[in-house]
Amino acid sequence: MRTPRMRCIGAGFTAALMLATTPSLSAQSTFDGDITAAGHKQYALDALSYVAPASSGGWLWLNPRAYRGLSHNIEVGAGLSYYSHTAGGTTSFQPSVKWRALRDTTHRLILSVGAQSLVALRKNADHYGLAFVSLDSRIHQSEHAPGSIAVGTYSLVGRNTSSGDDQRGVTLTAWEAVGPVRLSGTWLSGTNFYGYRTGTVTYTAASGRWMSVGYSQGNASWHNAGPYVSTGRAF
Repeated sequence: MRTPRMRCIGAGFTAALMLATTPSLSAQSTFDGDITAAGHKQYALDALSYVAPASSGGWLWLNPRAYRGLSHNIEVGAGLSYYSHTAGGTTSFQPSVKWRALRDTTHRLILSVGAQSLVALRKNADHYGLAFVSLDSRIHQSEHAPGSIAVGTYSLVGRNTSSGDDQRGVTLTAWEAVGPVRLSGTWLSGTNFYGYRTGTVTYTAASGRWMSVGYSQGNASWHNAGPYVSTGRAF
């Protein structure tokens, strides 16, 4: 999942990354216009792995997270990012905020801005964050088959330039829902914590519970691809 310099996915903010069929109650990509509706909550658990023995570079990444919708189109979240690798384990606390700044219902456009921090829970580890802007265009073919394409840009904040990580990148997210099934794809450019492309298939039950399976491939090449699984509930 990471290079020796700890480059890995940002599915953690993502997150996870994509899911569900009801816009007001959905586990969503970080980088599109969906937010948790005011007064509602959602929780999720993401897992990503390079399936191999640890001696051959295998790793496991886990990301439990939760979100709550506030008034004024604001969503706040918190999670833990745990990465198990040959050198031990790395854990970070991940607070986040997302604001749907503009919604044009006539042209089906949504402008969103957001930020996340990675607060390492050990000494002598990097603490930094990310800020992003995204423009989301809804593709509403019918009530039963909505879709969306979102493009944007992100910047790392407070990241040490000596890390070699790309400090900026482009985001692209697309999804199409057919009934309770949602097909999603997310790509973030750059070789850093967020530089990944991920495709998933998600099923959402009427209760708001959902399960997603897919595959992620990092922009860095060192054992940086594997199966992605996510589950959670919106309520």
